[in-house]
Amino acid sequence: MLQRTKVWRGVSLPDHLVKEIEEVIIKTKRYRSISEFVSEAIRLRLEEIQKDLRREAVAV
Repeated sequence: MLQRTKVWRGVSLPDHLVKEIEEVIIKTKRYRSISEFVSEAIRLRLEEIQKDLRREAVAV
């Protein structure tokens, strides 16, 4: 059986953003951690960018 290992990287965020994220987590209870919030935010933004790139490719 093949094992997949996840590679994790660390990133630095300005303190004011971390505080805002913490407030959202507390108020909404939609996320279990800052990491979960940031991962979803990045995934959603990447999807937006990829969609824009596909539109641009079709328009050319």
